[in-house]
Amino acid sequence: MEDLKHSGLGVSTFIIGLISSIGLLITIVMAGVAEASSYGGMDPNSTTAMLIGLFMMLFLAMTLVTIGLGIAAFVQKGYKKLFPILGVCFSSVMAILIIGLMIIGLSAGY
Repeated sequence: MEDLKHSGLGVSTFIIGLISSIGLLITIVMAGVAEASSYGGMDPNSTTAMLIGLFMMLFLAMTLVTIGLGIAAFVQKGYKKLFPILGVCFSSVMAILIIGLMIIGLSAGY
């Protein structure tokens, strides 16, 4: 039996998934701090709120790209599948979390 190597696409899927997941968690914490630090909550039209929303959308787009790259890396033959699976798992969990937060925010009227 031949020894399989990791594909470059699989490793990049894992790295991008990890970066986007950490970036999303940091953005969520920053949004919570900004909301808690201002009296009456954060103004939705402030620069801070717009930057937080922009970074959320950027990292959400990165997670969606990571899911696509992970699927492409998973169907490659002759390579190990560990990194594509981990990248897709990280990205899927974060995408579901962010979409859930957006739905909660929309239903709350923000």
